[in-house]
Amino acid sequence: MRIFTPQNEYVMRKLLYLVIGLLFVFALPSGAQPECVFTHYSSEEGLSQNTVMSILQDRKGNMWFATWDGINKFDGYDFRTYKAKFDNRINLTNNRVDYMYEDRYGFLWLLTYDNQAWRFNPRTEVFEHVPAMKEEGSRFVVTSIKVLPCGSVWLLSEEEGAIRIKTDPESFRLSPEMYSVDNGLFPAARVYDVYEDASGNEWMLTDNGLGMLAAGSGALTSFFVEKTLKKFFIQPRNVEMKSFSGRIADAYGVIRRKTAGFCYCSCLVPHISWLYERLTNII
Repeated sequence: MRIFTPQNEYVMRKLLYLVIGLLFVFALPSGAQPECVFTHYSSEEGLSQNTVMSILQDRKGNMWFATWDGINKFDGYDFRTYKAKFDNRINLTNNRVDYMYEDRYGFLWLLTYDNQAWRFNPRTEVFEHVPAMKEEGSRFVVTSIKVLPCGSVWLLSEEEGAIRIKTDPESFRLSPEMYSVDNGLFPAARVYDVYEDASGNEWMLTDNGLGMLAAGSGALTSFFVEKTLKKFFIQPRNVEMKSFSGRIADAYGVIRRKTAGFCYCSCLVPHISWLYERLTNII
């Protein structure tokens, strides 16, 4: 006759729990697992071109695809293509769209292969070149588009500065303003990135320091601007930046959030370094 000791009883209880757990796992119906359905869409299903560069879902739930041959709207059933052809009034200068973004007003912003920026109105299905033809900056070579939560849209370039676009909330008219060395608004040729902080201020990370547009007033304040140097950073890849205060950038132009203290920027060019204090009450 086998006598169960407290130790044996403990082992049996653990084995019982293990068996029950295994039975529960293997007894689960297959329907408890998440079901994923993959559907392949191509030009055979209505997509204008099989090379898709950008995808977004708008606030109404429609899917948009930027391709090498126009943009496509997909409502879950059918594709609708928008591109320039000889028999329509779409005035795109290039049908290859590389990047696509939606702003807070529901407009789509497109960057085409020829470095031109366009605003597309899904309600009227009209494309608008930004800035408008023959306006200042209409020949602007756009390398990237930054859409901010406040509604501002920034068009960035490598050598011509940046253009800030404001949209009137009622009429949706555009008001562009260029920030570059040429017009004197900001002494920088290249803007790497733009960021909106929690207070609504808009920050420009440039090759000649930082620029801040104050929320509401739009007053421009600059930091670390070198008036005697054409470019503050020789090359982005040759700059190492460390920040202990506010928001500053790393070597690739990405704006980071940090805590209060000071900011140290060291350039890998020999014998050159800067130590910048404050920012605590500024950024």
